[in-house]
Amino acid sequence: SEWVSDIELPGIQSIVNRLAEKDVLTSEELIDGCLDLLGPIIIDPSTRQEVILHIEKHGSIKRGTTEEDHIAFNSIVSEVLRLIASTREYQLG
Repeated sequence: SEWVSDIELPGIQSIVNRLAEKDVLTSEELIDGCLDLLGPIIIDPSTRQEVILHIEKHGSIKRGTTEEDHIAFNSIVSEVLRLIASTREYQLG
């Protein structure tokens, strides 16, 4: 499941670009967007909440305009995709 966090892959890059269409995302929008674009996948509500809390540690999620902003955005999307890929629901998919 490591491939899902490889931001260079065209399929993953397209997920990042789709998520970046909104300038600022809430934690809920980010995880739901990732779940939808990967699946659609439904994960356990408590697992979803754990991922949301993890995302919130990063502060606001925005694509931004600078190279640093883009790297940070790609990094959080990659992290969320990796967290989703490690869930039982995704692996049993």
